[in-house]
Amino acid sequence: MREGLLIVDLIHRAVRRMFEGDGGEPATAPDVAVINLSIGIADRPFDGTMSPLARLLDWLSWKYSVLFLVSAGNHGRPIALGRPWSELAAVPTEDLHDLVVKAVARTDERSGWRGSWGATRPAPGLD
Repeated sequence: MREGLLIVDLIHRAVRRMFEGDGGEPATAPDVAVINLSIGIADRPFDGTMSPLARLLDWLSWKYSVLFLVSAGNHGRPIALGRPWSELAAVPTEDLHDLVVKAVARTDERSGWRGSWGATRPAPGLD
């Protein structure tokens, strides 16, 4: 990334190029419906308040009728699954998803993580 450029500027420019084109060039992907962003910004975690990047993605989603999928794999705290990692291969996929989502929610709940609207976000079915 060139010095002096912000990630929000780069993403805005890239998405605008996809749907509108740039500098006389035609749109590069005007029919895209889903954009996957797998990014991790260690010094700007997306908790507590809505980040400039989150605001941009919300606006771009509205403007271009596109769905953004943003990686959630950058969880920086240890996750206690309640069973040894060696046993996870035998857990059915649906049960594994449920196990991991609940474990992350419990970890966040214990650490006092709160969403930008001020409410703790537990996973559905979390006891």
